[in-house]
Amino acid sequence: MDWSSLGLAAVASSTSGLNLYATVLTLGLMQRYGWLQLPSAWSPMSHTWVLTLAGILFVIEFIADRYPTWTAHGMLSTRSFAFQLARC
Repeated sequence: MDWSSLGLAAVASSTSGLNLYATVLTLGLMQRYGWLQLPSAWSPMSHTWVLTLAGILFVIEFIADRYPTWTAHGMLSTRSFAFQLARC
């Protein structure tokens, strides 16, 4: 690993404290549109399926953060459903 890659990893990891999915989405979009040249090992971040998954997970995390009661009920019902499936 060269020094520029190490520096990029350090900056990306520090911003991932804000939101990991937003960081992956931002780096992937910047790579896709040519605003940033990522190391070759990080090139899969600009693939369509990675960008789509990061965007969906970002929206889910955003909603879960804003509406904790809604997600608590959703988790409870999901867990109850999973337990019922496991008993069958």
